[in-house]
Amino acid sequence: MNLAQKRRPSLRTAIDAACKQCIYDPQAPGGWRQQTHLCSCQDCALWPVRPMSASGIPQNLLDESRILPDDPGLSAPPERAA
Repeated sequence: MNLAQKRRPSLRTAIDAACKQCIYDPQAPGGWRQQTHLCSCQDCALWPVRPMSASGIPQNLLDESRILPDDPGLSAPPERAA
């Protein structure tokens, strides 16, 4: 095994994978980042650092999720105090 094979994935890669595995539904509208952006599980330890969509959320996904376009959950999560 060489050094490249021994490397662990980055923390961002691990968070993205965990969120995608948890919430992504390929049958639902929108991509996995758009779906994780709309995650409402604020009790999850990963919620503040969940993947966010840079391309916006399609209206059909908002409609299916019953989320209004001005919902505060659409914005970036607040920074946690250290």
